[in-house]
Amino acid sequence: MRALKPIASVSALAALCACGAAAPSAPSAAPLAPSAPALLQAAVAGPGESDAVVTLAVFVPAPLERGVRAAERAGDRARAIVEAGFSAPAPERAADVAWLGAPPALTVTAAPVDPELPLNLPAVLEEAGPLRARLEAAQQVVFVRYVGPTTPEARPLRGAALGAAALAEALGGVVVDLSTLETFEASAYVHQLRDPAWLEARVRPAIELAGSAEEDTLTLRTRGLARLGLPDLQMTPVPRSEVQVAAARMQRALAALRGRTTARPGDLVGDTPLAACVGPAEAFDHRCVRVP
Repeated sequence: MRALKPIASVSALAALCACGAAAPSAPSAAPLAPSAPALLQAAVAGPGESDAVVTLAVFVPAPLERGVRAAERAGDRARAIVEAGFSAPAPERAADVAWLGAPPALTVTAAPVDPELPLNLPAVLEEAGPLRARLEAAQQVVFVRYVGPTTPEARPLRGAALGAAALAEALGGVVVDLSTLETFEASAYVHQLRDPAWLEARVRPAIELAGSAEEDTLTLRTRGLARLGLPDLQMTPVPRSEVQVAAARMQRALAALRGRTTARPGDLVGDTPLAACVGPAEAFDHRCVRVP
């Protein structure tokens, strides 16, 4: 495994909590409702401990199918578009597909946009910037997910991204990376995939409100380690006055993960035993461990 880059400098991470900074994002949404379609639950089933994971949500403006068994037929149509993106790519994607070689085994599942989706949609909207209106108007979402081993060039993960981009371009949608909650135009997403450091470059810090505003506590966490086959890190609750010290500890814990293939509650990172994370499992694209 290649070495991880730092998530951010301590001062940069701490600056997000400084007086006058933008408000932290909202806490993670409630877990997936039991009434959600079984197909959608299967699409977000948990991976093995050391598997690399990427889950991409392509939000499109109109339903792919209507009527009886619409979700199943929409999934079939979406899979056909993804397959065509590899077997008969657009001219501007041909070089990327040729470099990729054999396409990865992907799970492709369609669902209507509704509150039962297994993602923190308010947080996605908050971070979508100029693409927010397109997300709000979307009526269908297609999940493209890869779970399994990867290579030093991360070809299976890049293949999942190419598949999602093919869907977005064919259907006029936008791509949301559920590891990092970032939203992209399809062309911009493909362009950044060509960066050799794509895996590590997309790992990012996040700061969320841990309790009530009166408690003045925060949660520090990483996003994006799933694509490296590692759990994301969480530290909570952190008093706002102690954020610089906490950010430094988070950096040390992240550095200690370098070269590891997995981490679980009870493992030592440096001299610190990891603990189970706080919050619903659906808040994390892979797994999560807490730095006490």
